[in-house]
Amino acid sequence: MLNNSKIALLCLSLLGSQLVAQNNTKSIYSSYGVGVFQSQEVNGSKGMAGNSLGLLPGFIPNLSNPMSFGGKRSTDFDFGFEFNNRLQQNNSAQRTDWAGSVNHIGFSFPVLHRDYKTYSKDSLKKKRIYKVRYNTSVSLSPFTAMDYDYAIEGDTNTFGALISVGGSGALNSLRWNNAFQFLDTTLTFGVSVDYLFGTITENRLKNLLNDSSSIGYQESLEQRINGTRFGFGLTHTSTLNKKNSSNKNYQPMRQIISALYHLGTNLSSDAFLYTRRTEDFFRVKDTLRFDNVQGNISLPSTLRLGYGIQRGNLWTATLDYTNSALSNYSSSLDPSTMSNLVRYGVGFMLNPDRLINTAKKIKWHKAYLWSAGLFYQTGPFAVENQGNLESIDEYGISFGVGIPMKARFSPKVSYFHLSTQYSKRGNLNNGLIQEDIFRINLAVNLSDIWFKKFGYN
Repeated sequence: MLNNSKIALLCLSLLGSQLVAQNNTKSIYSSYGVGVFQSQEVNGSKGMAGNSLGLLPGFIPNLSNPMSFGGKRSTDFDFGFEFNNRLQQNNSAQRTDWAGSVNHIGFSFPVLHRDYKTYSKDSLKKKRIYKVRYNTSVSLSPFTAMDYDYAIEGDTNTFGALISVGGSGALNSLRWNNAFQFLDTTLTFGVSVDYLFGTITENRLKNLLNDSSSIGYQESLEQRINGTRFGFGLTHTSTLNKKNSSNKNYQPMRQIISALYHLGTNLSSDAFLYTRRTEDFFRVKDTLRFDNVQGNISLPSTLRLGYGIQRGNLWTATLDYTNSALSNYSSSLDPSTMSNLVRYGVGFMLNPDRLINTAKKIKWHKAYLWSAGLFYQTGPFAVENQGNLESIDEYGISFGVGIPMKARFSPKVSYFHLSTQYSKRGNLNNGLIQEDIFRINLAVNLSDIWFKKFGYN
C-alpha cells in the first residue's frame, strides 16, 4: 500500500522533468521582458488571492515565504497544477486560449529541532531554557512564462505584406528556503536562494506575398538565461489574548507581522541571433546570418510586507503588500519597458474544527479549510498611449477549499486543495488590450513524520 513518502517519490519522478519544459500563459503581455511573472504561492494561499506573509509560521508552508516553514515538525511534500482560460480582446477583435502546467513541486522537512532543558536545584522538574529550530525546503516552480503571437497586416506597391511576431519559453526557479528560530519562537528568520534558469525564443517574420508563393525574412533571438537571487525575511508573532484555563478547547489569538526582501540581481544571457530566409510562410530556406552574443538582464529588488491575525487553527485574516521598482528593469538585448509593480491583497481562511478535537467525528463542512481573497495590482506592464506610458492594472477575486485526507499521525493533516480565481487585466480604452483570466488550481499537500522510529513497550 502506498504511504505518503512513496506517493511523493512517485510524483517527483513523474513531474520533475515535465515542469521545466512547459508553459502556463497565452498572454500578449508576456512579450514584455522575460515574460509574465508566475505566482509562487501554493496550496491554501492560492484561495487567499496569493496572500501568505500574514500566516503563522508552520501553518501552511509556502514557496514564496521562507518563514512559513518555521517550527513545523512534519515532513511536507507539495505539488500542484494550474489551468487557465484567457479571453483577450480589443475594440475590434477577440481570442480565447487555454493553458496549463505543473505549478510547483516542493519538499520541506525539519533539520534540527531541539529544546534544551535543565534540572532546577531544589526539584526534579525540568525547566526549558531555550530552543533551536531549523527547517528547510527544496522546490521547483515556474518563475516567468512567455507565449504570445500576433500578426500585423501591411501593404507595398506590388506585394502584400504580413508581419508575424511571436515568443515562447520560460524561466524556472530552483529554490532553497530556510527558516530559523532561536531562543524564542516569536521570531522566525527566513533565507531563500533562487537559481533562475531557462530559455526564451522570440521571432519576427516578414512575408512578402503574391498570387503563387511567398518569400520572407525571419529574425530570431534565442536567450539561455541563468542567475541567482537572494531573499531575507523576518516574522514576529505575539499572543493577543490570555489563556483561559477553564476552556479545554482554548485557541490563542495571535498577531503576525512579516517582511521579506529579495535583492536585485543580474542574470546572464547566452544569446543566439539568427537571420533566415523563408518560403511558404514558415519553412526556413537558408540562414543568412548567425551571431553568438553575451547579454545581461537586471531584475530589481522586491519588498513584501504582511500582517495577519490568527485564532488558533480556526480562522485567519491577512493583509499583503508588494512593491518592486520594475521600471528599473533592463536588458542589453531587449528594449522592453516596464513599470513599477505595486500589489495589495486581502485574504481570509476558515477552518472551524480542525484541531479542536481530533477524536471527534465532525461534519464535513467543518472539517474543510475554506479560503477567499481579493487583490489589486498596478504594473509591471506599461504601454504607450497617446504619447504617455500607461501602466496596466489587474484586479481579481479567488476562492478555495482544502479537503483533509486521512493522516497517519494525528494531528498531522494532509490536504487536497482546489481553488479558483477570476481576474481582469487592462482595459479597452484607446485600442488597448483587455484580458479576462479564469484560473483553476489543484494541489496536494502530504504532511507526515517520515523518519519517526517505532517501538513496543
